[in-house]
Amino acid sequence: MLEDWGFTQVTEDTKEQTRAAKLNALDQYASNKSFVIYGKSIWVDDATRQRLRISLDAYNSMNIDIATKWFDGVEYTFSVQDWYDMMAAVEVYASDFDNNIERHRAAINALQTEQEIEDYDFTTGYPQPLRFLTND
Repeated sequence: MLEDWGFTQVTEDTKEQTRAAKLNALDQYASNKSFVIYGKSIWVDDATRQRLRISLDAYNSMNIDIATKWFDGVEYTFSVQDWYDMMAAVEVYASDFDNNIERHRAAINALQTEQEIEDYDFTTGYPQPLRFLTND
């Protein structure tokens, strides 16, 4: 038997376990989305971004030019137009990041061997995190 000589047989089960582990690592990597305001790295999820857009629409319809929002215990005050511009950029960034995640997921699912799966690098192709109002 191969095992007697120190070889292990790669089964379909081990290949699928490797694939599941790689996809799990990819899902963990997805949490790396962020943008930077004044040097602080933050992220706002889809629901929060939607509420922010609704809030900005309300400020805009009431002709209020300045809006204050809090993220992670820090207060940020900008013009409503600046908020709109930043959130539009964040939406594009989030979409591009998520598209890249799905591109990698499809590639991992298409790989045929355990070695191909193990060697696959899913850390490529992501957009650079956005940086707003920084001194660097």
